[in-house]
Amino acid sequence: MPVLRTFVLAVAALGLVVASLGIDQTAQNEAAAGHLGFGYPLHFAWSDFTSVYTPPSYPQTYKLNPWEIPVSGNALTFLVSWLFVYGALVSCWVLLWNAAKHALGRTNRVSSSAD
Repeated sequence: MPVLRTFVLAVAALGLVVASLGIDQTAQNEAAAGHLGFGYPLHFAWSDFTSVYTPPSYPQTYKLNPWEIPVSGNALTFLVSWLFVYGALVSCWVLLWNAAKHALGRTNRVSSSAD
């Protein structure tokens, strides 16, 4: 069962990190639009929106669109992002598991002492 739990949490972390590419990013000016990072918790994909568009001088929100805008990425940063998210999911699982065990243990002790 621990292997299955580890696999499920790893796949869930991978899904969350890949899904984070869908979060829009805001460039405050034209220079920022030239190197706009995507992905969380660390940016692991970048696009240069100035290569296709003429960004305005005021803040503008952009979506990652690899079919129109060239995208570059960093595999190491992606891996570190995945490890951060995986670690967070494992930590949450351990906290919830321990809290449930503690609550069930307390319930069992109370019910056995009442008998």
